[in-house]
Amino acid sequence: MKQRILIATRRLINGVRSWKNDEEQKAPILLPLTPAYESDKHQVYLGVIEAALNDPERSVLNIAVTGSYGVGKSSILMEVARRHRRKVVSVSLATLGFPDDDQVPEQKKAPQAATKTNRIQKEIVKQLLYSQDPSKMPGFRYHRTTGFRLWRSVSLCALLSVPVAIVFLLAGWTQTIGALIPNVSEHKWLPHLVVFSGSTALLTALLAAFHNRIQIERLGTGAASIVLSPKSATYFDEYLDEIVYFFETAKRDIVIFEDIDRFDDAHIFETLRSLNSILNGAKQLKGRRIRFIYAVKDSIFDELGARAAKEELRLRESAGDASTARAVNRQRDDAAEAEVARANRTKFFNLVVPVVPFVTHRSARDLLVQTMDKDLDHGISDELIDLAARYVADMRLIKNIRNEYAIFKRLVLDAGDIDLKPDKLFAMVLYKSTHLADFEEIKLGKSRLDDLYRDGRELVRENVQAENATIRQARQRKQRTQVAAGQARSLGQTLQGRIDDLGNFFDGVSRRSMTFAGAAAMPEELTTPDFWERVASGDGPLVVTYNDPQLGRARTATLSSDDIERVIGKKLDSAEWVAGEHTEADAAIQGALTRREFLARADMSDLFAREEFSADIDGEDLSFAGHAKKRLTSEFAVQLVKAGYIDRNFTLYTSTFYDDRVSTNATNFILKSVDRHTIDMHFALTAEDVATLLRERGRSILTEKAIYNVDVLDYLLTSDTDGLAAVVGELVKFGDDERDLVLTYMESGDSPAELVAAMAPLWKSVFTFLASEAGVDSEVQVKLIDAALRSTDKRVAYETNAQVGALLVSSAPHLGVCVADDTSESTAHVIATLLTGSDVALASLAGLGRPVLRAVVEAGCYEITRENLVLALENQANGLSLDAIKGANELVYKRVLTDLRAYLTVLEEGEETILDAAAFGSILGDLFSADEDALPSVLEHANAGCIAYDLSKVAAETWPVLADYSRFPITFDNVVAYVDEYDVDDRLGLRLEAQGSITVDARPEEQAKVDLALAILGASDVLPEAQLRAALVGSLDLAGYLVASELPDHSGELIGWLIAENVIGDDAESFAVIAAADLRGRALAISKSREFRNFMTPAEVTPDQVGSIVASALVPTPIKSAILERLADFTVGTPRIGLQKIAQYAVDKRRALTLDETARLAAEGVTATVVVSLLRSHLPSINVAALSSILTSLGQDYAFLATKSGKHPTFPNNVAHRELAERLELLQLASSWEAKDGRVKIRMRRR
Repeated sequence: MKQRILIATRRLINGVRSWKNDEEQKAPILLPLTPAYESDKHQVYLGVIEAALNDPERSVLNIAVTGSYGVGKSSILMEVARRHRRKVVSVSLATLGFPDDDQVPEQKKAPQAATKTNRIQKEIVKQLLYSQDPSKMPGFRYHRTTGFRLWRSVSLCALLSVPVAIVFLLAGWTQTIGALIPNVSEHKWLPHLVVFSGSTALLTALLAAFHNRIQIERLGTGAASIVLSPKSATYFDEYLDEIVYFFETAKRDIVIFEDIDRFDDAHIFETLRSLNSILNGAKQLKGRRIRFIYAVKDSIFDELGARAAKEELRLRESAGDASTARAVNRQRDDAAEAEVARANRTKFFNLVVPVVPFVTHRSARDLLVQTMDKDLDHGISDELIDLAARYVADMRLIKNIRNEYAIFKRLVLDAGDIDLKPDKLFAMVLYKSTHLADFEEIKLGKSRLDDLYRDGRELVRENVQAENATIRQARQRKQRTQVAAGQARSLGQTLQGRIDDLGNFFDGVSRRSMTFAGAAAMPEELTTPDFWERVASGDGPLVVTYNDPQLGRARTATLSSDDIERVIGKKLDSAEWVAGEHTEADAAIQGALTRREFLARADMSDLFAREEFSADIDGEDLSFAGHAKKRLTSEFAVQLVKAGYIDRNFTLYTSTFYDDRVSTNATNFILKSVDRHTIDMHFALTAEDVATLLRERGRSILTEKAIYNVDVLDYLLTSDTDGLAAVVGELVKFGDDERDLVLTYMESGDSPAELVAAMAPLWKSVFTFLASEAGVDSEVQVKLIDAALRSTDKRVAYETNAQVGALLVSSAPHLGVCVADDTSESTAHVIATLLTGSDVALASLAGLGRPVLRAVVEAGCYEITRENLVLALENQANGLSLDAIKGANELVYKRVLTDLRAYLTVLEEGEETILDAAAFGSILGDLFSADEDALPSVLEHANAGCIAYDLSKVAAETWPVLADYSRFPITFDNVVAYVDEYDVDDRLGLRLEAQGSITVDARPEEQAKVDLALAILGASDVLPEAQLRAALVGSLDLAGYLVASELPDHSGELIGWLIAENVIGDDAESFAVIAAADLRGRALAISKSREFRNFMTPAEVTPDQVGSIVASALVPTPIKSAILERLADFTVGTPRIGLQKIAQYAVDKRRALTLDETARLAAEGVTATVVVSLLRSHLPSINVAALSSILTSLGQDYAFLATKSGKHPTFPNNVAHRELAERLELLQLASSWEAKDGRVKIRMRRR
């Protein structure tokens, strides 16, 4: 049993050892970065240095091994140090943490101690002094902290204890101590041993206790501090004795200085040369030659030469030769001469050994390949190695890159579980080796690569939005049916140019004005689509007027449509223009789709190649290449990104990922978006990526904005309804980010209709978004609207606007939800609500499913057409009269009332608006409330039997319209009711005028008749004809006369007709109200009066009016005769014109007046011809005196006839004058008379 346990144990131990060995073998083999001497490459340089060191004359004291970093200087000097190990001391300085020159020194220190040269000297002094064992430098004036050496200290203390023991013996203290020891007599030497041992132990203890505690100066490096006193200029000066002492005791003859050139301080070499000279001249060293070997870069000579040139210029200026100094300075501008100056000033290097670089941009590739191939299966492409070799030309860096790649490959590529590429890992190792600080920031997402990645994603986002906008604009262009604004602008500019050219053809002519189709046209109108539509349709002409100051007139150019076509050189065909616009829009859409697809899948290297895409980031609008050059600090990094070696997954190459269930893409999305809570809608993910993402991060991520991604939505819509609900719950909040995602998905997603359907039950803005913002083409828009309508929730108050309404109206016939018969009532109700909320109406109800049809009819959101009314009434056969519609469907009737004008247009010729007279009254009120302006047309086409026999039974508001269309009889009650409501207006006036009388059916109160009579009589502005008013009042059959003085109108005409209609009394009281100026009215009233002659007095026929009354044709002849019979009564105070009219009437009617009346008329100034005519009846009997008196009153030539004047006056040749001539001749007043040439010549006698 024991044997079996032993065997099992041995096997277990062997298994563990075998596993351990396997693990060790799996570990990558790394190349050391230490310098390595290779004889085939370095032997030449080593031989030169050895020859210089072994020079018998020993004249080479300062040797410079020059070359750029990585050429092998350290390897050469390492071999030198190995061969002369006992004679060499090495000084190597690091630049890490080295302060700047301008740092303020501490107090109590020399100010010059802060200079870079002194700080370098300080480090050199420290390294020299601390390179030697303190015990070998006993003469060093400063105590240095060292480790406590026990046996050396015991020996020293034992030596010091000898005199202590002697003192104790002499002082008797030893005997005292011996007395305390038992049996001391047998061992007399024992007290001395106790004193010696005790003293040694005590001194050793004291030495150990105070070791390094008591010092001359404080210590900085270790425990010592090298301090420059204010009196010393440099550290070399301050510690020169210690330096010389060091070389005296250390027996070191060769000092190798490395890395001093890294401080870019050329002055340090001058101080070292000076130090070397001092050392080699020091007597303490007894003729030993101290050699300094420097490893320096070539460029240090540039600095030394520049320093020498400055020194030479300073010396010359101090000598006063400033012009020579400036001339020398100008000469130094020549590169060759400056090089000579540098060479002259570097003569303190006794030997310069240039090391030829063995690693260049050309050889770096081969070295990189060789190095990478050492014990490493790297899998890196030649192309990447070629690229790296152009920027990596340092052997140490090449080795380090190889080592880091080996580690990263082992842990990231080999041990990791995600699919990564060697090239891209190597690219990140290259980036790490050349950008150490930025590489560390990658884990925090703050690196320059992260910034560039975000720039790229922002560029993708901005340009995808721009392409989506291009697509939307192109789709809008396709919906246009007229010339596009851009094309119209181009055509208009061409035409304006031709018009200006035409004006320039005429010297000194300027365009003044334009007209098109007879209307004034401004120049800017030529660039509008409407103008070119009219031109294409043949409108015109376009007339251009030019002002020609030379001719002093205007020139005109008339351009017809054909002329314009020839001028612009393009066919005027709007359909062709629109078709061309649509073609361009299609091309724009296709181009934008192609570019958008590229952007959605583009990596950083893809964006590098497309300069046309740019983004405005931090105020600079640059392409991705521009942003890369701005973000990245080296051309190497830019080239790695440009070539695609550093891509969007660069973060995955900086750490180890062990979950093989998560793809590279999904991991990158988690790192770049999810973990950093940023949105990247266009990041390409597969369905498997999304499923893995949700599995890894849990369902709670669905409520975070980092999940806002097109591909994530695609997955949720097809494979995860629960997850979709969570995301939709966030999307319906519809902030800026949610809006951007939905817009992006509308353009780029696979299932936009499904997304809309998912959001619609919760999203009140779904329809306004689809109508105004979605920007998809019309076919997709219809599908989205249909999906949204099918998923609506009647409890949600959906927002709507004019655009939503227009979209629903145009797409209703194509929406499955609208035409289906199985659409739910709630959905149908939502559709109707959207239509009414948008204040739009469906153009046609044809094709709608029964649920939507009923909902639309109920809401009244459809246009009034004959077809729609028939469908809304469900094809009832009672016609489309209003009473029939009201009886069939009250809702349809109400809808018709809202648009009576449209209703009237759908009626066929001869079709009546109202058929049932019994319904006429009730419909009248509805019509007036609905559309007062449409009521006349409805009444015009109503059945003739539709009469409102009793106005009190219909709405008073309809009475005027009813009056217009004679839809009520002119009865006393109707007229009274109408007048009470509206007075006697124009509409009633027309009816009264047409009727001519008012029917009085019953026996109304007399006062009511009087009131109506007065109202009618007072409506002179409506019923201007007095006869009509009198007739209307007469038809009222008043019981008594109206009092004339109480009438609203006292015109004589009305008084006369009222007298004729027996409405007022035929008496003086009635005539008394007639105004004095109303001659015609009075005359008419007189003509209508049967009793006027009986009561006629000068009060009724005043002296002022009598002439006009007698002359009036209206006044009956008996009245005129009565006036002539009583002429003296009626003409007292009558003016001449009145008397003239009376006299003329008497002449015309051959009515004789008395001689006295005739003489009075002559005296009152009645015209002579009239008076002569009135004298005819009196000539046979008139005597000379009476005749002479009358003729004298007539004046003029008639006065010559009154006496024997001897005159021969002439007068008109008429009967009256001939008879007068005969009477004068008979009375011996005239000698003779004769009628000749139309005149009567009377020859008067002489006295």
